[in-house]
Amino acid sequence: MKLNIIKIPTVIIMIISMFFACACQDTKTSSKQGNDRSDESGSYIIFEPDTTENVTDENIDAVISVLQSRLDSNGIYTAEVTKKSNNRIVVEIPGIDNPEEAISLLGSTAKLEFVDKDGNVILSGDDVVDACATYESFDSTQTKSHMIRLELSDEGALKFADATERISQYTPGKNYIAIQLDGNIISMPSVNEKIETTECIISGDFDEKSAKHLATLIQSGQLPFSLNCIESGKIN
Repeated sequence: MKLNIIKIPTVIIMIISMFFACACQDTKTSSKQGNDRSDESGSYIIFEPDTTENVTDENIDAVISVLQSRLDSNGIYTAEVTKKSNNRIVVEIPGIDNPEEAISLLGSTAKLEFVDKDGNVILSGDDVVDACATYESFDSTQTKSHMIRLELSDEGALKFADATERISQYTPGKNYIAIQLDGNIISMPSVNEKIETTECIISGDFDEKSAKHLATLIQSGQLPFSLNCIESGKIN
């Protein structure tokens, strides 16, 4: 998939890069739908936020995406993550009788980082104010497309400006920023110019679903809470 970073308000088209999360998500979803788990035992875990303040439906949706991504990245493709009442999240893991390892894996706050080619951290989740999927035009053609609007804090924008100025001088293929969630690359856009605004756009060959998925993953890196396990047990 083509992926571009665009500086606001000036339109700067960046070179081709890769977006990994969506293709993997679609493949894994198909794998889940093809599995009959009716006769398979396993474990269940019920989580809830460690706070009752400022927890939104969008926060919970983002947490669900992160939990599913963590399970998938560890090869647990048949697990199901669902939202219940009172902001509770239920994880069902067929084939695993001891949920303790999964509780440790899933209960921590997501770690979002923007890193350069040498692994130097440019931004963390604390520098991201918001990420949202949007459908709009951004150039003179007025052609609308799906994209992600990224908003940074003032401090984050300063760090991003310094980093993009430096990275834009690298040779093609090395002038990128890898967006990582829990150490896994979810997007890797290239940079051709300094970006010094608090807002920028990630654009590319997105549809509504893939744009929302990437925005949700980026959002999860700045969630204001961790998860508490309130119940776990075996599925018979």
